[in-house]
Amino acid sequence: MCFFKITLLGIVSFLMAQSGMAQPNTEWVWRPEYTYLGSVSDRLTYSAKLSLFNSVDHFNDRSAVLNIQPQALLSYRFIPHIRIGGGIVYRWSTPDDVNGPYYEFRTTQEVGSIRYSAVRRIIHRLRAEQRFRSSSYINRMRYRIRYNLPLEGQILKPGDHYLIFSNELMSVFNKNDTNAENRLSTGMGWFYNRYRKFELTLEYRTRDILNNDGVVHLFMMKTSLFTIR
Repeated sequence: MCFFKITLLGIVSFLMAQSGMAQPNTEWVWRPEYTYLGSVSDRLTYSAKLSLFNSVDHFNDRSAVLNIQPQALLSYRFIPHIRIGGGIVYRWSTPDDVNGPYYEFRTTQEVGSIRYSAVRRIIHRLRAEQRFRSSSYINRMRYRIRYNLPLEGQILKPGDHYLIFSNELMSVFNKNDTNAENRLSTGMGWFYNRYRKFELTLEYRTRDILNNDGVVHLFMMKTSLFTIR
């Protein structure tokens, strides 16, 4: 089955599941995003990303766009397989009738590693975030592990497809606010050529795990386009 058929099947399955499983404390989101990856040298790289978060439940009205989020990251490889980096994130949220638009600014610091086991590429990332909001400040730690598995050989080459498996655990550790979130995702990617790749992933998030009001479930479909220079 070709990549386009799998992509279409994933989108249709997501929409069918959304229509049949709507319930309280459950959100359905479509997140298209574009990422530009560049390099200054063999060690120093940078990326710029733009993401849009769209509510599937309100896709036909003006509140469909939940968030618009640009971000930039600078990364340095100081030893083989290990990178350190930092970046900034800005989030604008759709205004509501009471509070108006919502803004958030983040600074991030991270360390990551890439390891190879047989044909799998295993990526670890530990990230610290400082989230500045109009009425609050939040510290958050995030740990993600991701597996990329080529489908057409031992090494990923232009034109090949690959499977994606990922899990990320987050923890808020403010003095008066402690909470946790988990993000489990799976998907498929297409390394179209040396300058382009596309990924479709389906993500399941459990939020407010330590909140007494109950866990919030979020199902997200991400369509991601990458330009590599």
